[in-house]
Amino acid sequence: MAEQTHEPVMEIIRASLDPTSHRERAQLADLPTGRLILAEAREATADQDTKRLLRLGAELARSASALMLELVTRDERSSGEYLADMARFAHEEGLEAARLVAEVAHSMLHDQSSDGMEALTRAFAGNQADYLRLLSDLATGCGMIILWLKVKFDVPVEDSLENLRKVLRNDSGASS
Repeated sequence: MAEQTHEPVMEIIRASLDPTSHRERAQLADLPTGRLILAEAREATADQDTKRLLRLGAELARSASALMLELVTRDERSSGEYLADMARFAHEEGLEAARLVAEVAHSMLHDQSSDGMEALTRAFAGNQADYLRLLSDLATGCGMIILWLKVKFDVPVEDSLENLRKVLRNDSGASS
């Protein structure tokens, strides 16, 4: 069961490695990550499974956090510095979704009392289209970190994906 839980997340993260997933202001349906997320949303609606998209968001946030931790263990900058830069950029560019990604990542990495889910749950309770965009942005963030690990630290993409698969398998298995 845990294997089935994380496979859509891994498929979305693989799609996030496609450069076309990184286009700013593109329609969700025009992005490889977006098409997969929209398919998940349609399946959740068809199955009347309202928690499915929240679980997908939680796993994407967990993925982003695990990758961020891998990055900061290899770099001199702290996760706080990366997240501050991301939040500053989001504010300067007026990118609400990027601000939410920074908030979710900060929550997942630093807010032990809520297990990092408060910002994600708040986004889920809001506008559904904005939430789906947040999921795409989380996936894109994962892809960007994986590519950064490859370029800057020579970590093969497949190694990053396999490490992430293990993290998700362990987390899913722990919560099943």
